[in-house]
Amino acid sequence: MKYAFAIPAKLGITDSQDALPVYIQQHALLRMAERLSMQNGLILFTISLFFNGKPNAIHTKSGHLITFDYNEKKLGYLVVDLIDHKIIIKTFLFLTNDGTPEGEKLASITKLKKLDKKFLDLDTLKGISKLAIKEHSELYKLFSEAGCADLFELTDLTTFLDMDSVQKNPDMLLKYLQDNHFFLSFSKTENQK
Repeated sequence: MKYAFAIPAKLGITDSQDALPVYIQQHALLRMAERLSMQNGLILFTISLFFNGKPNAIHTKSGHLITFDYNEKKLGYLVVDLIDHKIIIKTFLFLTNDGTPEGEKLASITKLKKLDKKFLDLDTLKGISKLAIKEHSELYKLFSEAGCADLFELTDLTTFLDMDSVQKNPDMLLKYLQDNHFFLSFSKTENQK
């Protein structure tokens, strides 16, 4: 068994240069399994590799966030804290979730709230993967502007996750957003071309 360690100063948590052990709470494992459709063993293996690499951290109102990516494609953030000389992973926020910079930008652009994202299946990799967003120029531009374009470049990851390949029609999402300022301005731009 190999433990994961991280230096708090490199994560922006404290000035300490001492490598500390990384622990993950059950809640974080459950959120990762739910939001990424990953099995727990794969999650633990991925986190171990991740922390033995060079994690990138930011500080937001949600706390200390560590960018969690796969092959340089951003999936979301690990929310971490320093407790009793241990780095504790408290939860996982999917890229579109409230509390992430991208999720907040998506909410700002679309006016979608947390429950809207859940209803539209935009809060998990499985839900995002089912929608044909990349094939729809307006939706793809919207998600790209919010910083979520990486979610549509993960075919090598999604092939071995617990996902079905049935695509959903994005019409419900489009109907939900039809009076949105982003789409109204996008339509005007397209009509002027």
